[in-house]
Amino acid sequence: MLAAGTSASFLFAQEHIQTPPDANGYIRCGQVMYENYLRSVDPKFDEKRAEADRIISEGAKQFLEARLNGNSVNTVYTIPIVVHILYNGSGQNPTDNQVKAAITQMNKDWSRTNADAANTPSAWVPRAVSLDVQFCLAQKDPSGNSTTGIIHKATSVASFTTDDKIKSNASGGDDTWPINQYFNIWIGNLGGGLLGYGSFPPPGSGYGTVVHYCTINGTCPPYNMGRTLCHENGHCFALYHIWGDDGGACTGSDQVADTPNMADATSGNPSGCVTDACGVGAGSNEGSNTCSPYPGRMYQNFMDYTDDAGYNMYTTGQKARVQSTVTSYLMALANNSSVVCSPPVALDAGISSIVSPNGTICNTSFTPVVTVKNFGTTTLTSCTINYHVDANPSAMFNWTGSLTTGQTANATLPVQTAAAGTHTFYASTSAPNSGSDLNTSNDLSSNPFVIGTTGAALPYTEAFGTFLPSGWTQTAAPANADLWLQNTTYGNPAPSALYNFCNPTYTATARVKMITTGYNFSAANSSAQMTFDVAYAPWDATYSDTLDVYYSTNCGNTWNMVYTKGGTTLATVPCIMSNTAACSAYADGQGCFIPNSSAWRNENVSLAAVVGQSNVLFAFEARNGYGSNLFVDNINLQAVVGVNELSQENAISVFPNPTDGTVNVSVNIPNAGLTSVKVYTVVGETVSELSDNIVTPKNFKVNLADKPNGIYFIEVKTNSGKATKKVVLNK
Repeated sequence: MLAAGTSASFLFAQEHIQTPPDANGYIRCGQVMYENYLRSVDPKFDEKRAEADRIISEGAKQFLEARLNGNSVNTVYTIPIVVHILYNGSGQNPTDNQVKAAITQMNKDWSRTNADAANTPSAWVPRAVSLDVQFCLAQKDPSGNSTTGIIHKATSVASFTTDDKIKSNASGGDDTWPINQYFNIWIGNLGGGLLGYGSFPPPGSGYGTVVHYCTINGTCPPYNMGRTLCHENGHCFALYHIWGDDGGACTGSDQVADTPNMADATSGNPSGCVTDACGVGAGSNEGSNTCSPYPGRMYQNFMDYTDDAGYNMYTTGQKARVQSTVTSYLMALANNSSVVCSPPVALDAGISSIVSPNGTICNTSFTPVVTVKNFGTTTLTSCTINYHVDANPSAMFNWTGSLTTGQTANATLPVQTAAAGTHTFYASTSAPNSGSDLNTSNDLSSNPFVIGTTGAALPYTEAFGTFLPSGWTQTAAPANADLWLQNTTYGNPAPSALYNFCNPTYTATARVKMITTGYNFSAANSSAQMTFDVAYAPWDATYSDTLDVYYSTNCGNTWNMVYTKGGTTLATVPCIMSNTAACSAYADGQGCFIPNSSAWRNENVSLAAVVGQSNVLFAFEARNGYGSNLFVDNINLQAVVGVNELSQENAISVFPNPTDGTVNVSVNIPNAGLTSVKVYTVVGETVSELSDNIVTPKNFKVNLADKPNGIYFIEVKTNSGKATKKVVLNK
């Protein structure tokens, strides 16, 4: 698929070329700008793209070979979608019917059942094909509730750009639904004439398509047939612009052999044979400089920039890349379509959550509490609850009640016992109303929990790569208060834990605890400590919020405060969000706080009060005052801080940090004597150890290239003391 001498890195370098507005004042596609944004926030972006492209290109080659050998299987994959509409005024809010019309048009275009397929030039017809991918609007949300698959949400943001803020509640957009269950599409007002952009594989946290509302409600002719959505979705399925984004150099490639080499994008709605100066070039078997034997430029291709009315075809080579993308990265999505795209059924019960056991419990006996939910359209009056711990035999509990569609009820099950250690509790439903459950995908829930009087070994660090961390829980008062969230865009580095004070849906008395599992401080000394990074700005003197940190030595029955800051004391930037001009560097477009790299502060909390305790839980409590966003990251717990450790901190440095493999440990201590450098994981496993007898400052090199990504601790011991540094490995 890729011509000799053409590399993925070369192709990505071409995509730095910016796209100017066309004669109508529109930027047809913001793919170049979007990828430049992704490069700015992820130094590994091109590396990840190149690896995904290698995988997809290899798969595409296999699809083409199977077709040539007569062994191809024309599987049609169905992808479930959710559409997020962000509007600032009614004119920016397309109707459900307009959205459905755009999806119908896309399905016709992707299956080559579009009426204007008849306009494909005869020379191109043999290679014009269905992509064998269709899209269905979700009829069930991630919780199994009925949905139209279309979300209409008002926003105070005037316009969005290519920085992914449209994909986040915290910045005035709407959060991504799980990308392994749904394909996400966002519709909103994009500034600067931008019509849309899409995410190339591999799928990340913001994977999906963004289009301007005018391309859906038809208010920006000649781009009023919904085909911007068709084009941008092509990018999400690994299709490049047909001319290769080379700015007219005739050297670019879309990595598809059956599209002609073209100089640049086509605009307008041309007809007949259109040529340029490009002969046979990279990744193509013909050029666009002649009308024979092929009719010049393939401006009819959906991955060009023609008017909506000028599009009518995809090629066999493009289909191979689309099919390879599905089989390489999107099979979970395709497999989920039968679950979420089917309408609700009459009898459908399930366990929507497990209230208890959860997190850390101190007793070997416990009383399970599970939440039964009616996902069906018929009132649920009874069902059987099947439950067990780990791989033990299942027991049954007969539940009765009365739940209309979407309602829930907690069921208290008989007391269970388990030994100290880590376990998983399972609960599922069957026989709703003594009948057959017509949708078993939501029957089962499970929850890990820990029993024991001894907590996890220290040191411990948490950077919120998963959320919630295993064994952690949340409690809210009132019960409907918003919870802590993972934020994958901002952190020190990202991701981090976010509490969204900026747009709360509850009263100012809300308190929400994010509770850790237990940790063992039985061997700690009086210098035991907690450190964490925080970023916050209040709205003003009246509307400000508070962060409290507590500990518990009795599994959360009672809590003791060890840290509290609020308002300007908690603030990590010298401004208040109500002062738009002063706080512009920290605003997301609707007045909500977002941190840059300088907006973080490291907090150090003494844990002398928990010395000698073997099972200590901690809680980070958000107290609402209608202020702005609060971010927490890099929570570290240390049981022992050596006498000379703090005095040596400034004499020892670790760089680069984060690192992609090699770490320099600089020990700037004259006559340090026998010096050891030990690297260990967050669970205390030693992965590297060096030592030397030094009399002058020395630089140790530690190689972590063969270790998995994550957080590591580097402990340096000298004759005069000890110091510990944290390093982030991000290959």
